[in-house]
Amino acid sequence: GVGMPSPGGLQRIKLVDEAESCTAPQAYGVAGVRCATASSCSPGPAASSAVMARWNNIKVSAAASSTLKLCYCRGFCSSPYHFTEVGHVQVIAVPFVYTMAGVTGDL
Repeated sequence: GVGMPSPGGLQRIKLVDEAESCTAPQAYGVAGVRCATASSCSPGPAASSAVMARWNNIKVSAAASSTLKLCYCRGFCSSPYHFTEVGHVQVIAVPFVYTMAGVTGDL
């Protein structure tokens, strides 16, 4: 209808721990997608069409390597049950390296 929002901009994603279902809250350490609740995540895609959606600048910080489940909602995401598993993201932990007054080490 006229004046109705485009479903493309209402699409949402979240990353959950691999052992969880897509109804779970977002995994710890995800930046670039914020979820106030298990169903209220933002922002929507940076670009979308009838066959694709793209999000930019999503980062995951992790102390250990892991796999996260990618969950997707095509629009009007009022319940955690509207999210569906669409893939997995492999997270590779990177050691934190620091330098202090000429001393270098790993954490």
